[in-house]
Amino acid sequence: QHNQHNSAAVAAAQQGGYEIPARLRTLHNLVIQYASQGRYEVAVPLCKQALEDLEKTSGHDHPDVATMLNILALVYRDQNKYKEAAHLLNDALSIREKTLGKDHPA
Repeated sequence: QHNQHNSAAVAAAQQGGYEIPARLRTLHNLVIQYASQGRYEVAVPLCKQALEDLEKTSGHDHPDVATMLNILALVYRDQNKYKEAAHLLNDALSIREKTLGKDHPA
């Protein structure tokens, strides 16, 4: 049941107009795998470390940062941490609006 829910989340994300970029794909798969096993103590730090690295190399306003924020938001949502998830999704949305424009499908 939980795995199904996760792959549904991934499919929804992809239909939401953002493909997981190649450099994040392995990490994304790992995070989803840990989250589906309920191993949030591994999944969350992985995301946070990746976010830190991306922000250092690409800057906060990079679409990959938005994607990573999205992935972490899914993990928080799975933990019923809706306030944290919403905060991250708003951040991701503002990055996408800045970089891709308001009318972009992502």
